[in-house]
Amino acid sequence: MSRSAECQAQASVNPAKRCDAGPVAEPEAESVLGRAVHPSTKFETPWTWSGCIIGCSYLLLLVVTAFLNATFVLWPLTLLCWTRILSIRSCRSVFRFLEDKYFAMLSGYLEFVGGVKIVMTGDEELQFDPQEHVLLICNHRSEVDWIFFWNLALRLNVHDRIRVMMKSIIRYAPGVGWTMMLLQYPYINRNWATDQDRLTKVIQSYKYVDMGTWLAMFPEGTALYDKTLKKSHKFAEKQGEARWNYVLQPRVKGFELCMDKMDPDYVVDLTVAYPELMEGVRPSPVRFVRGQFPTEVHMHVQRYHRSTLTKHKDHMGQWIGLLRRRSVFDVSTRLARLKASSACVRICHYGTRWCQAQHSIWGSAALRFIGLSTFLLLRAHRSRLALRYR
Repeated sequence: MSRSAECQAQASVNPAKRCDAGPVAEPEAESVLGRAVHPSTKFETPWTWSGCIIGCSYLLLLVVTAFLNATFVLWPLTLLCWTRILSIRSCRSVFRFLEDKYFAMLSGYLEFVGGVKIVMTGDEELQFDPQEHVLLICNHRSEVDWIFFWNLALRLNVHDRIRVMMKSIIRYAPGVGWTMMLLQYPYINRNWATDQDRLTKVIQSYKYVDMGTWLAMFPEGTALYDKTLKKSHKFAEKQGEARWNYVLQPRVKGFELCMDKMDPDYVVDLTVAYPELMEGVRPSPVRFVRGQFPTEVHMHVQRYHRSTLTKHKDHMGQWIGLLRRRSVFDVSTRLARLKASSACVRICHYGTRWCQAQHSIWGSAALRFIGLSTFLLLRAHRSRLALRYR
């Protein structure tokens, strides 16, 4: 007897009993799914002192270099722009030079010191022109997803122009928050009345300079946790839509605004997955400080040209919803790969480890040179003042 016939027979005997004709997940697969959707700290391995040293060194490198850049370079150049002594385009060129070295250094640290392995898949080898505006959308499985954007951007040689939409509270973070604010990262506080005007002004500044910008955003609005997943399920039931377990219902207003005001040349759909989630371990800022970086980060990249998006212009909300469902990481396969990876090729346009090592080395050397030059200039200026007042 076929399974569908068995279901009909059981339903005739016991109508209250519901039978699904689809495949039944094994208990082991169900436990894997449960761990991936609902990770817990009880599955985490104990931290070590060596790991803490590596993690704290990364945090120190992140904060101190950002603080020095903001204090001695970004703030002075921003003031010169406000007083119209320098043009905005000239300042942006300097900013991009610093971003190139800074983010290359941090990305290299994660991969070569932290031991993070980046696995990229996609349908094509990606190349972008420097003047192109790109909107990047990504799923949001953890609070540290955005940190790996620069590992992706480094392989595409666009790590000096990416901007990430962040929560407004991050701008108060010493060093890092100030630097992002001066570099015009869009900060939002989930109040559409103020976020709409702020996003519009920031995007207009990107278009005004016309140097090519990548704007990265999380349509889900927040990371996937048990609490946020329940809210997403309630919202889906209220709207009469299907419930999703691996992504949250996307927030459409911000995405539609970015599409309208930015008019990007491409929309890049990025799906980030962590194989450790299948073991119930979620990447987090606390684990970063302990030096417990993800062993692997899987990224599946799909690119959509402006011409293919015109037919979806009137219903972008439905389009992004379908996009999110199609690109979800399928943990039931119990493999460290993305759902579409079997039909994809590995892309390494800018991905040789030697190229990454070169960028990391040159980035570190350039930042040290800038710091040393600033120190010598301040010391010389201090000596002049001392001689003047003798």
